[in-house]
Amino acid sequence: MKNSQYSDRKKMSTLGTVYALEPKVGRGLELKICRGLAAILLTTALGCNGSGGGPEGGSGTPNKISGTTSSITNGTGTTNNSSSSNKSGSANGSGTTSNSGTPNNSGTANGSGTTNTSDTAMSFFASSRGLGKGGNFGGLEGADAHCRALATEAGSTRTQWFAYLSTASVNAKDRIGTGPWYNSKGVKIADSVAHLHQNRGVDNALNYENTLDEKGGPVPGRDQKPAGATLNEHDIVTGSTIDGEVVAGSTCADWTSDAPTGVNAMVGHSDKTGPSNRIEWNSTHTSSGCAEGRSTGGIGSGGGRASIYCFARD
Repeated sequence: MKNSQYSDRKKMSTLGTVYALEPKVGRGLELKICRGLAAILLTTALGCNGSGGGPEGGSGTPNKISGTTSSITNGTGTTNNSSSSNKSGSANGSGTTSNSGTPNNSGTANGSGTTNTSDTAMSFFASSRGLGKGGNFGGLEGADAHCRALATEAGSTRTQWFAYLSTASVNAKDRIGTGPWYNSKGVKIADSVAHLHQNRGVDNALNYENTLDEKGGPVPGRDQKPAGATLNEHDIVTGSTIDGEVVAGSTCADWTSDAPTGVNAMVGHSDKTGPSNRIEWNSTHTSSGCAEGRSTGGIGSGGGRASIYCFARD
């Protein structure tokens, strides 16, 4: 027979039967068969499955053994995997972290890239002076502008300053925000609008030591005065009741008049001192008029300089 020209030599192996052909057929065929069998034997030894050129389901991708990727040579002499992990070593499989490696609020207090003014920075003061026009501040708008100008001169970075003044259309307590408020030394004056006004204002921290102007100086009081001061200037213009609401007819015509008669202003005592227990910080007595100065008819006739309280809402 034609096939008898080949001498078959059967070699038994514990892993299978291998046929070795004579060189007449060619060593190339033998090499290919051996390589194919080697791949099959290796696949069986590793416990792999699949029918394709790679160890996993014909996809040519590696198995994961003990948490690592295996580099296995297939029947073509090429390697299926480059020893890279399936999830590319990242939290979301894309090679990058989900939040781009940066904190959610950009490392700032409000997440907008800017830092808010310190909570204890000055947000309250009694003005060191009036406008020089008695009770005429140019209305609430002018009084607010006066507060802003003084705060800016003192170096404050806050911008939303409002005068504690009542008019026929608005109460002072509704103009100043929600608190808390701090003086120029960082001392907290009150936690809230309610705290500022409760118990006739006794519970808030306003007194000679804490009712400071925008420069950090105390307002000259009835019993205590800073060095060099001789006059009592504790009257602070408010036009308000102890609850922070308007006192009708005591607002210098809603802060547009400097007349010596026919108008007046309700004032409070910055140091909470006075005769007959007149200690309210915002509503102690009225002035004799709204003119500039301390004489009769002047807004400072009871001991003042036309100062106003200023509160920041930012």
